[in-house]
Amino acid sequence: MPYFPLFMNLKGKRVVVVGGGKVASRKVEKLLLFEPRIRVIAPKITRYIQSLAEEGKIELLKRRVRLKDLRDAFMVIVAVDDLRLQKKNIWLLRENGNTLQLGGQSRFLHLLISSSCGKG
Repeated sequence: MPYFPLFMNLKGKRVVVVGGGKVASRKVEKLLLFEPRIRVIAPKITRYIQSLAEEGKIELLKRRVRLKDLRDAFMVIVAVDDLRLQKKNIWLLRENGNTLQLGGQSRFLHLLISSSCGKG
């Protein structure tokens, strides 16, 4: 499947990361460079995510994701290893009408995140 290369300004926009493990931590670390308002939703989280929440750099909801959590999201990243959870969370995104959806299995993806691009 061909993908369209896309660059976007995330500054000040709500980005929801569903998942709190190593993959989610890497996504959050990269996202912080672009100054979005990050909300992480997961019942279990890494120490890194906990420290970011304590420092006020991200909003943290330590529980399972709910449909209402996605309503104000500009972008949602599903960063969970469990295929069943990926499918469930992507279904929630579609039910909510989110236009940008991310997941871990390529057959479910609407958008891929590769490396970042900066000036110069």
